Amino acid sequence: MGAAQLIEAGETGREGAATHLYTDQLPDEAAIDALHYHTVSYDKTATEHNVAMAEEMFGDILPIKACGVMLWLALWDRIVFWRGAEKVLYSLIDEPELLHRLMAKLVDIENDYIDQLEAQNLLFCGPGAVCHCMETYVDEPYQPGFDPEHIRACDCWVSGAAQIFSEVSPAMHDEFEIEYMKPLYERFGWVNYGCCEPLHNKIDIIRKIKNVRAISTSPWADVYKTAEAMHGDYLMARKPNPSYVASGYVSVDAVKQEIRETLKACRDNSTNVEFILKDITTVNRRPECLTEWYELVKAEVENF
Repeated sequence: MGAAQLIEAGETGREGAATHLYTDQLPDEAAIDALHYHTVSYDKTATEHNVAMAEEMFGDILPIKACGVMLWLALWDRIVFWRGAEKVLYSLIDEPELLHRLMAKLVDIENDYIDQLEAQNLLFCGPGAVCHCMETYVDEPYQPGFDPEHIRACDCWVSGAAQIFSEVSPAMHDEFEIEYMKPLYERFGWVNYGCCEPLHNKIDIIRKIKNVRAISTSPWADVYKTAEAMHGDYLMARKPNPSYVASGYVSVDAVKQEIRETLKACRDNSTNVEFILKDITTVNRRPECLTEWYELVKAEVENF
């Protein structure tokens, strides 16, 4: 849509990250009305060709399987790209009705999109499914009528977030995100909620989504408040600080302290936890530090 103008780039050929200035693409109701619905189609011939190529290249060492999609339903992340972060935050105060209309339209579009994916059997669940950096596993049964040959939304995990709402109150987060997204998320079997935004003060509103199973706890979250608010009802998807490996060498003391604080908070509040090291923009060309980080975390967990 031409929403971004590059104004500052990293060193050519090394980094994909850059700074952008966004031009508002949805300034009024007419622009919202112009948003169109998806048309989903499946190219069976191209898929079979790609599977055959993958089997030729990797089939002797890896099983190859064509699978459907697992959805990342973070509508506010999209809105920020269309309008810009500053504009979105001001609009929550200056033009809330415009944002309410926008969310209603986008949720309707997404419901139609999911309907099409279901009808064409293009969703994915089961072993090997990764839901926003998290391996999917539950010990709950599928809903009645489960057919592994035709996957429904209610058989799948889904992930979502409203990262720009790290800057707004729980009440505003509830009004503009939870109330709209709750029916959409509840079409699915299980929800993994959150990303980089700190959610320690918002567990209560997330509870309104009945099928949430995992909640992100980012480096900016208060881990003890989060565990206390979860109190064993959810899996804490703990995202340790990636800056501790950015130099290519593990900041051993900082990693140990972070892991120990998390383990103590979760033990004190009977909350299960998994550690997911993500947002690794760089390890200074020394990938072996990721193995070192893993071994360090593993030792902390085993000895806690």
